[in-house]
Order: sequence, then C-alpha cells, then structure tokens
Amino acid sequence: MCPRPPGAARQLSPPHPTPRPMALYSVIIPIAGHVVLKVEASSEEEAIDKGMQKATSDHISEWDCLKQFNSGNVCYCPTPWEAEAELQDEDDNEAV
Repeated sequence: MCPRPPGAARQLSPPHPTPRPMALYSVIIPIAGHVVLKVEASSEEEAIDKGMQKATSDHISEWDCLKQFNSGNVCYCPTPWEAEAELQDEDDNEAV
C-alpha cells in the first residue's frame, strides 16, 4: 500500500452490502451410485433384469451427489457404469 501524501483525504471503502434475508430454495441434485442385491435367475441377463425390477432405495450400497453426470465425453459418475451380475455359490439362499 502506498503512503498517502500529507493532507490527502482518506478514501473510504464502499460499505458492505446489506445481507440478503435467508430464502427457501428447492434444490434438485443428481445422484449416481449403485445398489447391491441378490436374485435367483438362470442367466446373468435375467439376474440383471430381475435386479432392475426389485431394486429399491433400501438396496443402495453407495451413492454420490453430483453437479452434473457428464460434460462432453467425460462421465463424472462413480463406477460401476453398467449393470453387472456375478454368480454366487449355489448354496447361498439369501436371494431377494
């Protein structure tokens, strides 16, 4: 900061703007994630189809809030990006 010459008037900074009163906003935030559940099926494709029909918010394993899903050819969604099915032990009877 440069020193003021003698007799120069002091410059006052502009007053701070008056704070706005708090307002109520309705916010929509995209979320991305995945659910994990077990289903009985004869193939991976059938398992994915059944999983898509039975999935609820109770099955959410992980999710993230995003400002946007993608921009150009960049995807900001967490992996996995595609539905997948993995064969479990046939003795496991915890299917949904």
